[in-house]
Amino acid sequence: MSDIIPSKRIIFVLRASPSIWASLKKAVDSTNDPTVILIQAQAKTYAGNGATNTSLFAQQQWDDHPGPPPTEDEKEHVRTLLKDPDVCVDIINTSVGEHASDRATSGQLMVQYLGDEYGVKNIRYIMPYDPDGRNDKRHITQYQTESGKIKTREEDVIPSGMFMPRRYCRLGATAIAAFDPHSIYHIENLTQPFGKDRTAILSNIPAITDQIITRHADTIRQGLFRIGAPDGWDKKDDPTKNMATERVKDVLRMIWEKMPEIHAQYDDVNLFIAHSQFGITKIRKAAFKGAPAKPEITGVYGNVDGCVCVLLDDLVDSGSSLIGSGERLLKEGAQYTDTAIAHGPATKEALTIMLNSTVEVNGRATLVLNHHILTNTVTRLEDFIEKLDARDQNRITLVNCGNEIVRELAKPFPKKLGFELSPAYRMTITFG
Repeated sequence: MSDIIPSKRIIFVLRASPSIWASLKKAVDSTNDPTVILIQAQAKTYAGNGATNTSLFAQQQWDDHPGPPPTEDEKEHVRTLLKDPDVCVDIINTSVGEHASDRATSGQLMVQYLGDEYGVKNIRYIMPYDPDGRNDKRHITQYQTESGKIKTREEDVIPSGMFMPRRYCRLGATAIAAFDPHSIYHIENLTQPFGKDRTAILSNIPAITDQIITRHADTIRQGLFRIGAPDGWDKKDDPTKNMATERVKDVLRMIWEKMPEIHAQYDDVNLFIAHSQFGITKIRKAAFKGAPAKPEITGVYGNVDGCVCVLLDDLVDSGSSLIGSGERLLKEGAQYTDTAIAHGPATKEALTIMLNSTVEVNGRATLVLNHHILTNTVTRLEDFIEKLDARDQNRITLVNCGNEIVRELAKPFPKKLGFELSPAYRMTITFG
């Protein structure tokens, strides 16, 4: 399939990485079609009071807008095209980091405004990173009563990952897309209101796998390559509870397909997976005075002695799980440990910890994590990397998800919802 974006398509970008904007601009320019338009929208947040100034058009250049503000002629051209009943609109927004909730609100406002004010019938909401994905279900916890009985209760936290896709649908979005979901529940939450035909699950994992092969082809051929997730081994046989180990297996299957020269060493792909995958289990100690709970590694499963290891994770928050896992792998005899991350790190502090943490191994201070394959789904990450010194920049490989977004945009636009939401269903997604 050609990666040519079809006619009558407007792509509004609220927040995205500069390299995503560059990929989109290249694709749009290559169409030579005046009805295919890329526009920088506005999601300016005023620090301190929570106010958000949302607009179809950026009013000026801000550091969290990857593209320039449109000219008056471009604005008028967009307004005219929006009145075409066949126009299709994509809204690209990553609401993570500082003022994340306000950025998400901007996306919701744009969806509703395009439908209410312009009557746009085809709106797709694309999230390079879905900030609500991890809060994907109602959590049930156990507790002990004064009499000693063990009971369960539902946590009071609202599972935003369940309700936000329904809200986008209710506001007028007709399709949704997100990269590398956290869990099966996350996928179900996206699919429920839109249906499978109008839900696109995109992934950077194939591109990450290509980079892993580029860096580790020799150790893979030598049988000294190992890959695993920084937790979840205790739930490895139940993907509904943890997709981490399944994600690792997916990478190993792709390596198997792309490197036929290793087939002679193993009877089949399952033996290659069993040989190459390690597992880690952890617990989180109770939080102390508001500080995040610190993970404690409780076990490493599989032989990593003398091997090169890669920690594959879907998202990095503080980086503490990766650091703890890396330390344990080195102490188990790993030559060194790299990371491959689908989303993040989300903060400059987490990236700094990942780059600088050391542990004593055989009487010598050793970097816990050697090299990092990251993606640009988190908006500020490129800015963090740009400010590093050359040595640390060379320890990072950045995968551009913009190419995957372009491939999705080149496909036929998902058809409009073919049903009306029932009153009962509407009640489940009504807020306020």
